[in-house]
Amino acid sequence: MGNLKVSAMFLLLVSIAKVHPGGVFDVRKYVAKADGKSDISKALCSAFIDACACPTPSKVLIPKGTFMFAQVSLEGPCKATVTIVVRGKLKALTDPSKMKVDGSWVTF
Repeated sequence: MGNLKVSAMFLLLVSIAKVHPGGVFDVRKYVAKADGKSDISKALCSAFIDACACPTPSKVLIPKGTFMFAQVSLEGPCKATVTIVVRGKLKALTDPSKMKVDGSWVTF
């Protein structure tokens, strides 16, 4: 009976690991384009939400290239530490109507 409990616990841990793999959440996998024109706000927020849901430390990667985005708010609480890794260039959208009253561009 003890082996059955251990096997069940192992399967549970494996299934959790598949749902929440941890690791790196590259914004390109969320349809962000490094073309310097396309707004990646939704992709960045989605990558952060997925990283935030991981029970192990994870990273959100903005790779090399030029990415544009509007005002974003990246909020927790997160299940583990989330690191934002920026290897590319970030540019704000030039349309002031995309900004909220508080004027902050990125809020953590």
